[in-house]
Amino acid sequence: MNEKLILGTFISFAETGTTIDSTTVGPAAFPDDEPTTNWASIGCVLESDWETEKETDTDYCPNEAGGYSKTEDEQTVRDIIKFKVRESSELFMRMMLGFPAIIVDDAAQVPFTETRRFIEGWIKVQGVGEDGDDRVVMKVYGKLKLDENPKWSKDPTKPGYKFEVAANAIATAIPSNIIA
Repeated sequence: MNEKLILGTFISFAETGTTIDSTTVGPAAFPDDEPTTNWASIGCVLESDWETEKETDTDYCPNEAGGYSKTEDEQTVRDIIKFKVRESSELFMRMMLGFPAIIVDDAAQVPFTETRRFIEGWIKVQGVGEDGDDRVVMKVYGKLKLDENPKWSKDPTKPGYKFEVAANAIATAIPSNIIA
């Protein structure tokens, strides 16, 4: 079906190492969808974007008539989901401040000690059409990182994240309401 499409994005996260409904989240396991609180909402997603990183292998082969012809083989080597949200969260503050552990209110941590500023886990991405129907629901494993640190000012923070997708055999994507 060809249609003009307006998509809203809902993103939820399940951090590696957490136990949800007796499932320990990791590369081999993600939580189920019931109850919906098994997945922690990232917040109101203002916009999302998809990027691919590609590598190109270029060869020059001689032509029988003289000269050379150029052949380029392009391969995708990394997929990234970028998104900006309206609210800050514990995940955002933990990565921004370089804390080595989950933030607990009023418990001191040494800032900027964590040099690997990402959090591994699963994200569930729902692309919802203007009619309220899901167009795609996917669950992918990878690393959640900060992409954009908002300034601390009179304006509300709007953190930007990027999620680097890792290859995973149990990842899923379910398209719906795509074909008429």
